[in-house]
Amino acid sequence: MNAPKLVDRMYNTQNIELRFSTTPALATALIFPNIHAYIARWPSVMLDINTSIRLLDIGAGQADMALRFVEPERGTVIRQRIGTASFNVYGAEALFPDGFQMARDWSTLSATGLRAINWSPGTGVSMPQQKLREVLGAHRPEIAITEFSGLVEGIRNGIGVGILPDMVGRHLPGVRAVMAPGMVGDMPLWLVMAERLAGYRHVLEFRDFVREAVDRESKALGQYASD
Repeated sequence: MNAPKLVDRMYNTQNIELRFSTTPALATALIFPNIHAYIARWPSVMLDINTSIRLLDIGAGQADMALRFVEPERGTVIRQRIGTASFNVYGAEALFPDGFQMARDWSTLSATGLRAINWSPGTGVSMPQQKLREVLGAHRPEIAITEFSGLVEGIRNGIGVGILPDMVGRHLPGVRAVMAPGMVGDMPLWLVMAERLAGYRHVLEFRDFVREAVDRESKALGQYASD
């Protein structure tokens, strides 16, 4: 199969749009901190960045490109697994006594008697989040939230502990990882793009920007874990 011919357009004209969908966590950790160079390169592209928790169907035309944890749907899309996101339980440092060591199992975490901050029922709860609910819910009722920003602020302010991608949690001031690396698990990162857009330079360069952001953060996390 021949490679698609790149489309040369007058990119300094108006109404060039790129609709990108991702999760709030991935937007916070990867997209917004690294997007400046792309915007400088393509100042005429109007970026529509959807960070809702609703999964958009790229093949059906609901968005042009997406970065997500869920394996993409079938259809006329180009999909690629571009990395892995690790997770941990995070809490404000003020919650823990001096000398507290990372918990190496869930029972050790349970003994802390901390309160869990978790997603509200119906929002979508992962297996690690369900485990956190079971482990800490036996001691104190959890706090349920509906938005990612609420989870982050609840953790930062010491209301309880919650599960975050390491690429988010490690950047939060005054917050520490509670579990030993590898205890909570990880998820694949999928990049999916509408096949019909494979010949457009501004789309391909945005795809490359996302790949580079994931690679940069993965290398930084590797260094962080070895410190």
